[in-house]
Amino acid sequence: MIAGKEPGQEPGILTCENLLDDWLDPEWWDSVDAEAAKDVTVLGYDSGKKTHSTLGIFAGYRHQWSNNVVGGVEASYIHSSDYDAARIMGQAGYAFGRVLPYLSLGYDFEEKGAAYGVGIDAALTNRLIGGLVYSKSEDTDRIEARLGWKF
Repeated sequence: MIAGKEPGQEPGILTCENLLDDWLDPEWWDSVDAEAAKDVTVLGYDSGKKTHSTLGIFAGYRHQWSNNVVGGVEASYIHSSDYDAARIMGQAGYAFGRVLPYLSLGYDFEEKGAAYGVGIDAALTNRLIGGLVYSKSEDTDRIEARLGWKF
């Protein structure tokens, strides 16, 4: 944490160890430093990022050509405690046996703008597919772990 006690004062570094040493000293609480600490200006960083547990559903279609290039489209809907969101994404990738890394580009209806991402899916059985996806729209980053059923 970087802090300065008064305007124009050179900021100093406060560590947890320094604060703990001061706070454990009963005389410190009645000192001028304790009064000044109440008016400390903290220069900080708030990322604004939140983590949400979500539940969602996705459906799509993919086609694999003879050269292992895969193209497709996918629609998804997620629900969390703070918001609901829907996306439609086009996908392009290259199949390596039972593993498919891919890029995606589409539209986020919640953010009303473009969304893009990268993912990897693996065929766990002939019908069950597991995957990880990272996607981003204007204000939202998503990391998804998902399971799909191939019809």
